[in-house]
Amino acid sequence: MVKKYLQDFVNGMEINGMKKPNGFQYLCCQDFVLQNGTEFSSPEPFPNLMEPKQCFCNAATLMLINEQRYVYCEGYATSIIPVDHAWVLDTWTDEIVDPTWAEPGIEYFGIAFNTQYVRRRLCKNEVYGLIDTYWDNFELLRDTTTEWKYEATVNA
Repeated sequence: MVKKYLQDFVNGMEINGMKKPNGFQYLCCQDFVLQNGTEFSSPEPFPNLMEPKQCFCNAATLMLINEQRYVYCEGYATSIIPVDHAWVLDTWTDEIVDPTWAEPGIEYFGIAFNTQYVRRRLCKNEVYGLIDTYWDNFELLRDTTTEWKYEATVNA
């Protein structure tokens, strides 16, 4: 459902003649998530819910509390309709944790981010959220690198 929503959104923009802005690698935030995202399994309810309606802050805070365990993820999640959302990947269990929604979403589609990249952007921008960022002229949509991408490490 989320991936189809993203595809339909991007297709609608293209049908209506929208083009990538100069210097941008992606048409829009939805295009960035569609091209780089992955589907995540729906999580179990999280017993220690954090602040309601503060998903970007909650996920970043949880990651910062235990960087060895949690990876910040951002994209779209569905409870009724797809919405911008953030959660963390628990690398110990390979499951996601949603510290914001009491009733976990039914579908999560997004991107796991490199911890150092998240920390650097949080310090630079002093706001939460990485993708839909008009305040820095949508840095990720213009980025030609993949320094932001989380790469799982395998312990030998």
